[in-house]
Amino acid sequence: MAGLITSKVRMERLTRIVREFPLGVRTELDPWIDKQIRSLISSSGKVPGLVQVTPPHMQGIRGMDAKRVGEAAVKRDIWEVYATPGKVYSMLLKAAGAKVANYWWALYKQAPREAVGWLEKSAPADIRRMSIGFDGGAAHEKARGRNGRVNLSRPSVMVISDTAAVGRYIRKRMKKVGLLAASVPSAAGGRFGKLGGLPAWVSRHTSRYGYVRDKRSRARRVVTLGMTNKAIQDMQRRFNYVLRYREAAMQRELPFVARALEKKLRSRLK
Repeated sequence: MAGLITSKVRMERLTRIVREFPLGVRTELDPWIDKQIRSLISSSGKVPGLVQVTPPHMQGIRGMDAKRVGEAAVKRDIWEVYATPGKVYSMLLKAAGAKVANYWWALYKQAPREAVGWLEKSAPADIRRMSIGFDGGAAHEKARGRNGRVNLSRPSVMVISDTAAVGRYIRKRMKKVGLLAASVPSAAGGRFGKLGGLPAWVSRHTSRYGYVRDKRSRARRVVTLGMTNKAIQDMQRRFNYVLRYREAAMQRELPFVARALEKKLRSRLK
């Protein structure tokens, strides 16, 4: 997803103070802004941050539970692409009946190579068009949709002789769980302070998908958080959901922040 996380917050009173005391306000206001940004990126409280709404996190599922959900989804998606001998048998049973399926299964048990040759020459056309042999994960990558998930009506590759290779590929892909959620935290680094609620299985990643821009002028600061991964859909909606909560929290705190700044800064002028 390419896009910006944006919102408007009513800050008239605070803006007036910033205009009156542009240099003095920065040192007082920056820590508060940094706190809001940290909570927006990742939160250990009930109100989620961006991390807590990014897959595999979902409604009510966080922490190690989210990691397990993500790993299960990886395994399920990969086995949608690749067919084990048992799944090939089921496909033959459905397409050609018990006699053909049982013949192939007996042949596979006695002579796997001959069974592969039979599939390539004599299986029903739909099955015969499927490739045979593990391809290192290429078919899985091709089958992933714009949301990163696999949605096939049937497998596209039959893995007859080396199903263990698929298992190794699954474990390799599982190690990437949390990469998307690491996008913004990885880009932020430690510039806003230590983030709360950031799981180790997310912070382990250095992600290239996120960006953070922090632009300053004499009396203005604009912080932009975003993701550059165009293959991911629906993230702006998720991020807007979090931003509404953070905006509401800022609105509640602003009168107190403005009052404290007024008191502190005007006392300096006496």
